[in-house]
Amino acid sequence: QKLMEIDYVSIRMEDLAESMGDDIDLSEVSDAYAYYLQHKININQADYDVLSTVFHLSDYQVYHLKRYLELYGPMQSMYELMAVEGFNKETVMRLLPFVDFLAVQADVKSKVKEYLKYGENTILLRYTRVLEASKGFRGEKPYEGKQGYYLLKYAFNYQSRLRFGLTAEKDPGETFFKGSNPYGFDFYSFHFFYKGNKCLQAIALGDFNCRFGQGLVFSTGFRLPIASNATAAFSSTQIFIPYTSSNENNYLRGGAVQLKYKYWSLSFFGSYRNKDANLTDSTLTNEINVLSLQTTGLHRTQTEVENEKTIKQFTSGGCVQYNRRIFRMGAGVFYSRLNHPLNRNIYPYNQFAFNQQQLLNASVYYQVLIKKLSLFGENALSNNGGFALLNGCVFYLDPMFTLSLLHRYYAVNFQAIQSNAYAQSTSNSNETGLLFACHTILNKHLNIDAYLDYCKFMWLKYRVDAPSDAYEISLKVNIVVNDYCNIYVRYRNKSKAGNQSTEYYNQIADTKKQSIRLHASFLPLPAVCLTSSVEYVVSKTENIKESKKGFLIYQDVKLTYKPFTLTARFALFDTDDYDTRIYAYESDLLYAASLPAYYNKGSRMYFKLKTEIIKHIDVWCRFSHSFHRNKHSIGSGYNQIDKNQKTDLRLQLIITF
Repeated sequence: QKLMEIDYVSIRMEDLAESMGDDIDLSEVSDAYAYYLQHKININQADYDVLSTVFHLSDYQVYHLKRYLELYGPMQSMYELMAVEGFNKETVMRLLPFVDFLAVQADVKSKVKEYLKYGENTILLRYTRVLEASKGFRGEKPYEGKQGYYLLKYAFNYQSRLRFGLTAEKDPGETFFKGSNPYGFDFYSFHFFYKGNKCLQAIALGDFNCRFGQGLVFSTGFRLPIASNATAAFSSTQIFIPYTSSNENNYLRGGAVQLKYKYWSLSFFGSYRNKDANLTDSTLTNEINVLSLQTTGLHRTQTEVENEKTIKQFTSGGCVQYNRRIFRMGAGVFYSRLNHPLNRNIYPYNQFAFNQQQLLNASVYYQVLIKKLSLFGENALSNNGGFALLNGCVFYLDPMFTLSLLHRYYAVNFQAIQSNAYAQSTSNSNETGLLFACHTILNKHLNIDAYLDYCKFMWLKYRVDAPSDAYEISLKVNIVVNDYCNIYVRYRNKSKAGNQSTEYYNQIADTKKQSIRLHASFLPLPAVCLTSSVEYVVSKTENIKESKKGFLIYQDVKLTYKPFTLTARFALFDTDDYDTRIYAYESDLLYAASLPAYYNKGSRMYFKLKTEIIKHIDVWCRFSHSFHRNKHSIGSGYNQIDKNQKTDLRLQLIITF
């Protein structure tokens, strides 16, 4: 169980970091897994949208799970779940940390007093700090605040039916109860969410996320990339979910309602919130224009504070959906408007990007299950005439073999308010491609995941001065030696084009990056888990003779001796530069995520200790230290540390009552 849990979360985190870079805030992703780790899903009374959205169960698996429960009644153990068509031991072990097998609770109308009386309250306090002072905290001190990071969370939960809470955060360098933050924290977030079961399906107030269809037009929050999993090509999402993360960008603020009548549901929402932006005054028209939107959420320097909450965004939308067992279809319309027009600097590569004040999108999506064939897709339009198509299928040829195919065509001029569908680029435009994935179980000890993704970019891209193409190949062989030992070998091959400078112009050159990883987890004792991993990477750019190389090797140890849990790692790495960086998931505090990029030459270690002081009070402590042999400083700009080492301390207290 522990081995499968670690493997499932870590692989998806690493894929997300590789596709989106180091600056990504993974707290929203870790929140979802951590929440269901603490509030397990009753498989006999499950929220099937959650099983599809968070844990990537396909509509085929969900359909047969429903049928099994209808025919045979509540399940008693994991062995019954393995008997459901479409489920195997790997799938069940992946779900096991997040589910329970409990009796079905009768649907009884409860009063608000009962909700408040029997609900669970959680208070989280977190403090983190890099012990070495960066340039922003030395000399003239361009950062207005202190080095510490503060996080406060309060959450109430009654069986995931009624949820409300408050999140408050201060990043390192931001002021606290002074300067630009006289009321304390830099960021505050409140959420209220009620999940009904009849006509009123859901109400969301405050901060929330909205996800529609395959995410081609509207999907706030992160969607994990496809990671060697054939069934993950399919995306079935909840329309509204409460927002509990400390990320300051990917959310809506306002209200949302979802209603249902028989097989029909109607959902609509409205959001009005401040956003950070760099503004400029036009001397000709005397108008204020938005040069760029700021998404870091950091307000440390005078310039960052001046750009804080400088514009307002109104977003609204509605969708109608028909859902009947093996068929689902929906249509939606979404509108967004800024109080000042967007007026970015125009270059050849971004001339088709959204650069106005308002945007209107319309979309239709579907999913249908025909015996062992699942068809799904979404087709969308923007008010400038751009369109986007995403269609796919998953074919369950045999319980031991699954194939999937995903085609996408995102026009060069397609514009979306908050798109988050599958793509190799960072936006859902200027791309057409085909993804092929398969999953096969050869026997109880061996299974294989593989995918091939090829795409073309019809127009220029940032730092690519011509149309280009790209591909990605992945092969992962999973070996289950026994219940106490798992091994996998993963090979990846990626190719992308980029500019290569010559004397008079830029020419396009392909860069191919190949990596191979050997990863093994072993439980020698019930209280001891050992994980070893080694990865080697080679990067070769066209027209350059020498290739760049790198490797990472680490050893993890996890010891459990109630009430203590200790996790530790020691890693050695040696890469030629940042282009050969390697991502490796690290165990972090609950509701937090750590996924550093290992590059250059050096070592890294960390340890995490979790203990239960008394019942309902948990304390977490995490210490990490990185050492770089071939560098005299770490970071750049105001984040530069004039040493070859970096030390990070994190403390957390969780009180549940």
